[in-house]
Amino acid sequence: MTTITPLALADVLLITPRRHGDARGWFAETWSVKAMRAAGVDTAFVQDNQAFNAKKGTLRGLHFQKAPHAQGKLVRVLKGAIFDVAVDIRPGSPNYGQWTGATLTAELGEQLWVPAASPTATSPSPTTPSSSTRSTATTRPNSKAA
Repeated sequence: MTTITPLALADVLLITPRRHGDARGWFAETWSVKAMRAAGVDTAFVQDNQAFNAKKGTLRGLHFQKAPHAQGKLVRVLKGAIFDVAVDIRPGSPNYGQWTGATLTAELGEQLWVPAASPTATSPSPTTPSSSTRSTATTRPNSKAA
């Protein structure tokens, strides 16, 4: 079962998929609509990206979009580790300027979910000597008719 942990900012989640291993390696379900809906996340993936950082300390920058192009982010690490940060940059938000973060590692497979409708800025920074590779799945909220 996937473990989903709410972080300090509303709707920012640390997701740790359970790995099922044997002599060949392991398998993990990294996204489940059913599990995410149970955690209050109702969104659809529209894009999946991957970045490679060749040097320790690489800063990948700030990611955010304004409506109508706002997108959620699911960040994970494929090699090494990063400290990923979500910052609330919405003017007028009661949490404006506040942040939360989590260490994401390839070893444990943690993921950070930053929804489009809440804090939308992430800024990863590698925290281990090895280079890091991260994969970001981009989503948009479902637009179901009520």
